[in-house]
Amino acid sequence: MLPGSRDTYVKNGWDNVDADGGRWLVNSIGRIVKPGHDWLIAVLSDHHVSQKDGVRVVEKAASYVLQEMRAATAHDAPAA
Repeated sequence: MLPGSRDTYVKNGWDNVDADGGRWLVNSIGRIVKPGHDWLIAVLSDHHVSQKDGVRVVEKAASYVLQEMRAATAHDAPAA
């Protein structure tokens, strides 16, 4: 990978579940690769009233985790 480059990969999935009264499962897995860091975040969720509500929860959780991971590694030196 070139210095300063960044790659992002995301796979989302969702479905409503008859056995759960038609409520929604919403899942996402993502990978962020940049110099010095290769992060993988997975959020699995269920029991949402709507797909839109599930997506909102998953996006909020993923954003929070990424923010915390960045803060926890802010003083790490990039890999050469």
